[in-house]
Formats: sequence, C-alpha cells, structure tokens
Amino acid sequence: MPWFKGNLHTHTSLSDGDSPPGVVARWYDDAGYDFLCISDHNVRFDPVFLQSELLDEGRRLHLIPGEELTSWWQDDERTYALHVNGYGTSSSLGDVGGESVPGVLQGLVDRIVENGGMASVNHPNFWSSVGWKDLAALRQLQFFEVYNGHPLSYNDGTDDLPSMDTVWDLLLLQGQRVFGLAVDDAHYFQEWGTEFSNPGRGWVVVEAEEKTSAALTASLAAGRFYASNGPELSQIEVRSGESLRIVTYGASLIEFIADGEVVERVEGEIGFCRLRSASSLRARVVDPSGTAWVQPLVAM
Repeated sequence: MPWFKGNLHTHTSLSDGDSPPGVVARWYDDAGYDFLCISDHNVRFDPVFLQSELLDEGRRLHLIPGEELTSWWQDDERTYALHVNGYGTSSSLGDVGGESVPGVLQGLVDRIVENGGMASVNHPNFWSSVGWKDLAALRQLQFFEVYNGHPLSYNDGTDDLPSMDTVWDLLLLQGQRVFGLAVDDAHYFQEWGTEFSNPGRGWVVVEAEEKTSAALTASLAAGRFYASNGPELSQIEVRSGESLRIVTYGASLIEFIADGEVVERVEGEIGFCRLRSASSLRARVVDPSGTAWVQPLVAM
C-alpha cells in the first residue's frame, strides 16, 4: 500500500492562527504533504468548499475534518490547558466542564467518540497540564502527541516533567495501548523563527489503501503509520505479536524499546527485534534531522 504524509494539528484565523484556511492548506500542498487536518480551537472546519477549490487548482492535498476541543480547568493554585483533537467528527463539539483534569479530558474524549471521531490528547506538557496518570486513566483514548512543534510543548520534559517518550512507555506499561503522533500545532505562517509555532516541524506518514478520509483514519486507528520530525523510513514490517523490522533511508540509530527499556540499538539502515516476553515493543529512529517514532507492537 502507498504511504501518505500529513499533518494532524494546525490553526488558522478561524481561531488563533495568523492566516485563513486557504493560505494554510496551500502551504502544506506546496510543501508536498498529502493530507491535512485543520484543527482550530472549538471550531470544526468543514473542508468541502476549500477541497473543491484545491482540486480545481490541480492540487493534491486532501483535507480531513477535525477540531481542537479546548477546555480549561482551574484549582486553587493554577489553570490547566486541556486540549483534545477530534479527527473525523461530523459536527462542532466545543468544550466541556468537569471536576478534575482527567474528568475534563474524559468528557472531551467521550464527545469525540460519540460523534464518530478519534481522540488525541495534545501537548501534555504545555503549561504542565496533563500528567501521565491522567492519560492512563482515560477510556477510548487512541492517540497522544509524542511530539508537538509548538515551542512551549516541552516534548523532552523538564526538571519536573517526564519526556513524552517516557510518558508513552509508562502508558504502555499500564496497559494503555495508545499511538504517538508528531504534529506542527502551527499558528504562524507569516512570521518565522524558533519562537513561533511554524509549520513543517512534525508529521505522520500513513500506510493506506487510498487518500481518502475514511482510508487514512482507518489506518491511523490501526497504528499503520509512523511519526517524525525529520527521518524518513523506507519500510516497516510488523509481525503481529512477534517482531518489528525497520528499514531507513541512510545511516540511522535504530532503538527498540520493550516495556520501557531500550533492549537493542542498531546503527545502520536496517533494524530487527522480537517482542519475546515483553508486553510491548516500539522503535525510535534517530538521525541528524531528528527522530521518528514507530507505533508499538503489543503482545497478543
């Protein structure tokens, strides 16, 4: 099956982005992306008319409907930013109330799933808002962002917060089978710099039968994709319940992680590892351009 490159989290002037949807979509098309989800805050963008315009111009970009459900929860000490992307939803869903961080998150996830969509918790370390135990408590969560291109996302953790890689392992050890996304969370298309959340920083590459919303979201739900902020992979072979084999373009460091521990490191273009007695096995590929994350294989 073919591979399709896409971004699943970006903003326009419909919420807090600096450019209208047409400008944003054409940037991604010009950059060679195959699909895009415009995910504005509590605004579901209906892509029908813009999709027609893109097709009339001979462009290849496919638009997936979505929305960033955005809620805030406050205790006596501070405010928490609780953002959950809904992919493939059919109507605008907005925010929800709740009496705790996981309570609000669960309400957002439930709304998305009940509306026929898939849910992803965004940038957990943004404002130190979502702990790994909050994520582990959620039902029907399918994705979280292992990498978010916003400069305040702290993907690598801080002195007080674990990295998103560590959070992923903790979730898998708790039996939470969740897939990791890499996204832009782009807001700025007119100003550029490390201090701005610009596009082109994080993406997913999905193996799907065709470039349609139904096929792409089905493959995402099945974990047939990898996430990246740099490296490109040539091949991923998964033997369910058995092993992972990865082929990269050019020399890379391929790390296989089983139950939170790096069990094998391979320097080169091909890596192979068996699940053996572990409950989960995933892989991380590192080269000078950044990191790519292969979705976890879990014991049958």
